[in-house]
Amino acid sequence: MSVELLISLWLIFFARVCDVSMATFRVLLLVKGKRLNAAFVGFFEIMIYMFSLTYVLKAGGLDNIFNIMAYAAGFASGNFVGSYFDEKIMKGHVLVEVIMSDPAAGKELVESLREKGYGTTVLHGEGKEGERLVLKVVCDRRDYDMILHEAEKHNGFVFLLDLKSVIGGTGIRKGK
Repeated sequence: MSVELLISLWLIFFARVCDVSMATFRVLLLVKGKRLNAAFVGFFEIMIYMFSLTYVLKAGGLDNIFNIMAYAAGFASGNFVGSYFDEKIMKGHVLVEVIMSDPAAGKELVESLREKGYGTTVLHGEGKEGERLVLKVVCDRRDYDMILHEAEKHNGFVFLLDLKSVIGGTGIRKGK
């Protein structure tokens, strides 16, 4: 392989990593209601995308398997990089809901979360096999893993909802 071919493959790969990462970030901005920021990111995203697609098609087209592989690898890597950036830089809050089939374990979990500074709302419900406690915790996105770990220790069923905004409330942990 020539140096020129290696450079072109690297450029194709890098361009796809950039534009797919930006696409992931843009969608997250839209979900958060930040349309202007999403439009700004989208402008640069599509410019990079068109550059990489045009380059692949002009440099051997669909007959050059190396270009296609670099293009596909960049796409796959861009998804990974975009989701990684989402975890690290996107701020905001999530609603963690934990459904507990064992009320005693649920009460232990409530106390554990409250001791750690998380406001925890408890609802009483009924499932197929009896009484359930439904715990609702609004927290920073970066705190989700800790709450998940606590819920797993108490055998809770957990799901997560991204929140667009949070106003008021008590116990939203600020870093205790």
